[in-house]
Amino acid sequence: MRLRENYLSLQGYRLPTEAEMEYAIRAGAVTSRFFGETEDLLPKYSWYMKNSQQLTWPVGILKPNDFGLFDVQGNVFNWCQERWRTTSRAASDDKEDLALDVEPKRDRKIRGAGFSSRVPQVRSAYGSFLEPGNDNNHLGIRVARTISLDPLTTLTLTSPKKAHDQGGTIVFDKKDSLTEKDSGWIPNNPQGDRVLKNVSGNPHKVYTLKLMKGDKILIRLKSADKKIDPVVALEDSRNNLIAYNDDEDNENKILDSRLVVTIPEDGEYRIIATCFSHVVIPNKHGAFHLTVEKTSTISPADTRAEPLDKAKLVGTWEFVKSTDKKSPPPGSTVEFTKDGMVKVSTKAAKQSITIEGTYTVDGDTLKIEIGKDDTRTMRIIRLTDKELVTEPPDETGTTELRKK
Repeated sequence: MRLRENYLSLQGYRLPTEAEMEYAIRAGAVTSRFFGETEDLLPKYSWYMKNSQQLTWPVGILKPNDFGLFDVQGNVFNWCQERWRTTSRAASDDKEDLALDVEPKRDRKIRGAGFSSRVPQVRSAYGSFLEPGNDNNHLGIRVARTISLDPLTTLTLTSPKKAHDQGGTIVFDKKDSLTEKDSGWIPNNPQGDRVLKNVSGNPHKVYTLKLMKGDKILIRLKSADKKIDPVVALEDSRNNLIAYNDDEDNENKILDSRLVVTIPEDGEYRIIATCFSHVVIPNKHGAFHLTVEKTSTISPADTRAEPLDKAKLVGTWEFVKSTDKKSPPPGSTVEFTKDGMVKVSTKAAKQSITIEGTYTVDGDTLKIEIGKDDTRTMRIIRLTDKELVTEPPDETGTTELRKK
């Protein structure tokens, strides 16, 4: 068999190159596997030595990657276009193989791992080689297609239109749903954030947008059928988490997550649509409506991406609602002073009880110390001139305060 010259430039179907296969497997991820680093989720996405029973399985049973491709890691290896060489080229060096003759005894590249592969082999960068005449049952193919982009084709996801309430421009508008076939999101969470821990592994959809440095965007993720508690996040092209926000009033089923971000540099950004499952709304599958709006008129209070204004904390607040059992009852007050002192006043059994202590703020973490044995650590979800919402980092429940 002999390949045609300039085969990568010819329109039509062919085997993918090794670089194309790795790109398809990774689906934009820079971790060792397209869903993250952990081995715990491997059985949800891949047929390999531990779960395959040494058999091939029908495509579509396990979850796909973010490109919607099934079994890109495991089940069967995929033949690549190139021959194997002792000196490997960089994955980005996607050029035609100069040797056009396919020799029966000359090894060629394979990618993707198979049903008998061990855990270290089931990763995006792993590859091997075999003679082209090999007919082992752990080998398969994926078909690539070369298409013409001349004249240049521009793919527009959403025609820009004016937003109704903010005066900005909507640049992305998508109605979609989370299903059991969607892969689990593994967020970059070096600080051990509780919400990110609970979201980790839940189904997600990814949408990529090109944005400019200085763009201020409002991302809205709404539950379309009230079956999911939405969480929206923004990652850069290297899967680094820039900002996220979850719904703040799941008790009343106001299922609308908002995120405001000022883009730090030109490039492609990944918008993550996922959900937060808990006692009130345990579902992980449901419909949603995602919009992205470019604007400059949104309050920083709508997002954790903006710096926390500690000065807004100073003053007297009244407890109006709480699902955190450790918080004082509604009607109680808490006063924060400029010098780091805090005073909590509660009315109980016709008596007024006042407890004093100190407080510190580190990022979005509020720490209150009342004596040596009573320390409360809370995460500030929302802080405006009139509203303060917090939650403990290690248990469910939120506390809402209003400025007196």
